[in-house]
Amino acid sequence: MSPNELIKKYSNDVCEQIRWKKAKPSIALEIENHIYDQRDAYMADGENEENATKKAVAQMGDPVSVGREFDNVLKPKPQWTILIITGILMTIGMFISYYVNTSLDFAEGFKIVPYIMAFGILIGCYFIDFTFLGRYPIQIYIITVVLSFIGLLLGIEVNGRAYLSFGYSFPLSYLALIFPFVFSLFVYAMRNKGLKGIILSGFSCIPMIIILMMVPSVIGIVLFMAVALIILYFFTAKGWFGVDKKQGFIVITVSVFAVITLILFKMPEYVLDRLIYAFIPSDDIHGRGYIYHVISEYLSESSFFGKGNIPQGMGEISRYLPCINSDYSLIYIIHEFGFIVLVIAVVMLSLFLFTVFYKTYRQKNVLGSLIAVSVTGTFLFQILFSFLGTFGHAVGSSIGLPFISCGNTLIVINAALTGFLLSVFRTGYIYKESVSNDTVKRKNPIFSYSNGKFTINMGGK
Repeated sequence: MSPNELIKKYSNDVCEQIRWKKAKPSIALEIENHIYDQRDAYMADGENEENATKKAVAQMGDPVSVGREFDNVLKPKPQWTILIITGILMTIGMFISYYVNTSLDFAEGFKIVPYIMAFGILIGCYFIDFTFLGRYPIQIYIITVVLSFIGLLLGIEVNGRAYLSFGYSFPLSYLALIFPFVFSLFVYAMRNKGLKGIILSGFSCIPMIIILMMVPSVIGIVLFMAVALIILYFFTAKGWFGVDKKQGFIVITVSVFAVITLILFKMPEYVLDRLIYAFIPSDDIHGRGYIYHVISEYLSESSFFGKGNIPQGMGEISRYLPCINSDYSLIYIIHEFGFIVLVIAVVMLSLFLFTVFYKTYRQKNVLGSLIAVSVTGTFLFQILFSFLGTFGHAVGSSIGLPFISCGNTLIVINAALTGFLLSVFRTGYIYKESVSNDTVKRKNPIFSYSNGKFTINMGGK
C-alpha cells in the first residue's frame, strides 16, 4: 500500500464511525492534512516517506476509537433560542393581524394560512443543506434578476407601485429583502478574484438597483445598497477577494459614491423631498405632515396599559390613519392596548438581533459568513426603517417589521431568510472552507490524539 493510500484508508476508517454524513468530507480532509503535516515533519528529520507516513498514522491512534470520539461530538446544533424568539414574534404578529382585521372588519379578513406556510418554509430551510447555494451562485443571481424583470413586465400598478398578482399579491418592493441574500452568493463566487471580483460585484448591483427604481421603492434601494456595502466591506476586510484591503476599500467607496450620485440625478425631485422630510418631518396637518401629525396626536393620548384616549377634535384612529391594516397596524395596537405592546416588540426584536449578530460573528466558513451577514443586515435595516416609517419618519412606504407587521408575503419571505440563517448556524461550524487552493495549515489543529487522550477543538484556527 502506497503512503497516500495508507493515509486515505485511515481517514476512511475514521469516517465510517461518524453517523453525520455531512461532517465526513470535512473531517476526512482535516485528518489527511494533519497526517500530511506530521509526515512532512518526520521527513524533515530524515525519515523516508514510507516510514514517516506509518509513524504519522500510528501517532493518530486507533481509527475506530478516533471515529467514535468524533461521532460523540459532531452533531448539528439546534437553534432553540432563535426559534423560540421567532415563534414569539410570529405570535405577536398573528395577534396584531387578527385583531386589526376582525375589529375593523376589513374585507380580506384574518388568514392563518400564510402563517402556517411561513412556519413550514422556515423549518424546511432550517433543515436544508445551505452549502448547495454555493454550488450555483451565479445561476441563482441570473434567475433572480431575470424573474424580477419579468415580474415588472407582468405586474400591475397599485398606488404608484408595482405588484405581481397571480391569485396571491406579491409587492415587488419586497425584492429589496431578497436581493441582499442573492448578492451575497454572487460575491461568494468572486472570492480570490482580486480587484476584478470587487468590480464585478459592484456591477452585479446595478440590475437590482434598476429594478427597485422601477418598482419604485426608495426604502428598498437604500436597504439593498446599505447591506450590499456591508457585504463588500466585510468580504474585503476578511481578505477573501485576495486583494490589498486598503486598495479594496478605496475602490468600493469610490464606486458607492458614484452610484449614489447617479441615483440622485435619476430620481425625481419628490424623492429628495421625502429624504429631507424623513429627518425633519412637518407638523402641517393639511400638508405632507398629515401622517406624522395624526400619529403624534394618537400616541400622545395612548397609555402604557389599556386603551388610549381620543385626541381632542378627532375620532376613532381608523378614520384618520390610512393603511392601518398594514404600515400603521402597530400604531393602532399601541392605542388600543398601550405602549406595553411596543415594549414587548422592541425587547423581542432586540433579543433576535443580538442573538443573530453574535452567531454571525462566530461564523468561520466563507459561504456561511456571507449568508449570515446578508440576512442579519437585511433584518437590521428592515427593523430600523420600519420603526422610522411607523412613527412618521418615512422616506417611502414602510417594508414592515419582521414577523410583526401585517403582510402575508412579508412573513413568508422573512421566514425563508430566517430558515437559511438558522441552517448556517446549525451546521456551518463543520464546514472548514478555504478561500485559496492551498491547504490551510492550522496552528491549533482541530484535533489531537496522544497518550490515550483525544481532544477535539472545533473552534480552532
